[in-house]
Amino acid sequence: MDDNQTNLVVLGKLLAAWNIESDRAHHGLEALDLLSAAARGGAQYDFAILDLGMPEMDGLKLATRIQEMGLRSLPLILLTSYVERCYREEAARIGFAAYLTKPVRRTQLCEALIQALGMPGTSASVRGEQPARIAPSRGCVLVVEDNKVNRLLASRLLEKLGYTCDLAENGLEALEQMSRRNYDAVCMDCQMPVMDGFEATAEIRRREAELGHVHVIAMTANAMTGDRERCIAAGMDDYVPKPVILEDLRAALARIPVRA
Repeated sequence: MDDNQTNLVVLGKLLAAWNIESDRAHHGLEALDLLSAAARGGAQYDFAILDLGMPEMDGLKLATRIQEMGLRSLPLILLTSYVERCYREEAARIGFAAYLTKPVRRTQLCEALIQALGMPGTSASVRGEQPARIAPSRGCVLVVEDNKVNRLLASRLLEKLGYTCDLAENGLEALEQMSRRNYDAVCMDCQMPVMDGFEATAEIRRREAELGHVHVIAMTANAMTGDRERCIAAGMDDYVPKPVILEDLRAALARIPVRA
């Protein structure tokens, strides 16, 4: 939500580059209408970016209205031209997950999304605190993703869950790395150049006699009916939709069978 059309277009393009669909609102009432319509349709938004400096209903007031609608679990990101400490403190009190200053830069937006999607219900980034680091002790996961930001997001979430990560940009790179190291799981994007996730998974299954079974978790932006079934039919063990959030990833990793 932003009353400045240019800001809306810029944010929309940044999100679209990461395969994140977005709706745009020019004022608070329009944003509330979109949220209500989504709830009535049985859907929900993964996060909301709210401009602070708005006429009639600013971002802070809108956040309070959103919470009064029963959407307290919706991660909120505050967008503002102001840097005063009082605004940051008020945002933290209300429950914003992240705080962005204009003009928004790609890396700042990426970090805000990681904070909002990875740590729902917290406001560490708003207060300027560093989130607690978890000692990597649960194993190593290979993240296979051609989009740099999506790789970063997945690896950061895995680190929060206590895993170390190796990264690959396509299925062929993944197979090369798997020939040198055993992984506890592979988070596999489905649509990639050179070799996509379906082809790579088929080759992983062909090599199982040599490597043993490797748990493959599909990551796909096409969260439509039948996608999960297609991934499972291709030999993948589990499925998480994009944008990947912490709880979905945690649940998928928890379903990995304990090795004897």
